[in-house]
Amino acid sequence: MPESKSSPAAEKPMPDPKKKHLIWSSFMTDDYTPIELSWAWEDDTGNPEVRLSIEPIRRILVSGLTTRDEPRMGSNSTMIDGHQSQYFAAFDLFPIGITFKVYYLPAQKSYRDGIPVWNIVHAAVTEMSGHNSSRILALDKLFNFYLACSVKYGLKVEIVGSDYLPASQARVKIYFRTSSSSFQSVRYIMTLRGVLASDNMEAAMKTLRVSWNLVLGLNADSTEGEAVDLPLV
Repeated sequence: MPESKSSPAAEKPMPDPKKKHLIWSSFMTDDYTPIELSWAWEDDTGNPEVRLSIEPIRRILVSGLTTRDEPRMGSNSTMIDGHQSQYFAAFDLFPIGITFKVYYLPAQKSYRDGIPVWNIVHAAVTEMSGHNSSRILALDKLFNFYLACSVKYGLKVEIVGSDYLPASQARVKIYFRTSSSSFQSVRYIMTLRGVLASDNMEAAMKTLRVSWNLVLGLNADSTEGEAVDLPLV
């Protein structure tokens, strides 16, 4: 009987975060690669929204080459939380056109200039908000929330995102991260310390709790305050 051969697709190596040959570790994806393609469904009808995200990297940084005008990688940037990422670009691919978004990671600038991350975020959002008083008010409320959660759950500002549109039209997104691994902390953060209270929010929390238990292998009767042992990434 002839020896069976695996298909080329089966032999294709999969992304592995433990690979030591990666020269650039991108913060954008779980396997540290600087490109991601995703799909988003608004509901169970119609076509999904296609999204493409990339981290622009100068060729010289990943080739290991250096010239008189290009310092080697690492000489002018520092590994913050295990990566050197500073910005991503994202594209939403619609049938009628493409929208462009940019995401900034302020940790490098904070480290380099000795300025707290939130101060950088506040200054940037304030400048682009102009005379938009409602956005400034929302930012101040978010800051109070951030102060409380940074003490209670170690909340950190990771990313600030914005549409590539005139400032008056651009959405602003601020992404936080916490090392806390209890559902109680998830509820506390996602409801802004209980400020966002409604029947819809409670229904969303119940649905999320079911997903939380299923993904993490928890019993349905586990308490919200129970911390989960999560792998380090």
